[in-house]
Amino acid sequence: MLLVTIVLYKKKIVNSSTLLGLIESKSVFNANGCKLLLVDNSPETLNEIDLKTLHTTFINFEYKHFPENKSLASIYNEFIKGYSNATSFEYLVLLDDDSKVSVDFINTIISTIETNYDVPLLLPIVYNNKIIVSPALDYVAFTRRFKQVKPGRISSKFITAINSGMVISLKYIKKIKFHYDESLTNYGTDDYFMKHYRYNNKSVIVMPYKFTHSLSFFDNDELDVKIKVFKACRNSKIILYKDNFFHYSLALFYAICSSLKQSVKYRTIKFLYVN
Repeated sequence: MLLVTIVLYKKKIVNSSTLLGLIESKSVFNANGCKLLLVDNSPETLNEIDLKTLHTTFINFEYKHFPENKSLASIYNEFIKGYSNATSFEYLVLLDDDSKVSVDFINTIISTIETNYDVPLLLPIVYNNKIIVSPALDYVAFTRRFKQVKPGRISSKFITAINSGMVISLKYIKKIKFHYDESLTNYGTDDYFMKHYRYNNKSVIVMPYKFTHSLSFFDNDELDVKIKVFKACRNSKIILYKDNFFHYSLALFYAICSSLKQSVKYRTIKFLYVN
């Protein structure tokens, strides 16, 4: 029923809150015919002990290793190409390796699908440092956070969300022939999908499920990492709205203002660099 995908980077099972949560959920996971597709973007392959654990834990498990560190956009496109025609799975579940999902996650997805089969996208409520980061409202030049979100059907107008936890109908992906713009690399794929989703659908389902998730920019104290993530996110916004001159202008204006703001905050002009 569910094709659950995790993109792993330089982590073992013990370091991945996502894998640990799914292992705890193995009974319901296996009972419902779910498949775990683990994509490892690390330079080195996952150790044999961890691989054996995953193979014995999940009845349907597949491991793919990309030591060249493929972009998220290209990885997600491979999922779509390989599974959009598969009859064994109806939904694609996207997960990062640092989302603290519990044993209720799979059950909540299945029960929500049963009562909202007509809506092709389900979203969990995601927190970072006690702040709701997904879903959120995307106004091109800035993002507005919700103070609270009620589960259920909501309008998709202006709605965006992070990748981790998205539950997407494979039938919907096939119907609209969706694929990611691979110039986005590792950031902006979530906003890209949501932009297309808003165009095609009037509503989205918020699941009665919450989890915490790590965000690279806010949860890392290394300045070089912050700069790298910031520039990637900034550039993805510009790519995202390149098809609309007005929105592109807003995104470009926001990029300049936010770059200046971060440069002042962290006292470095590196945030102003284009690449």
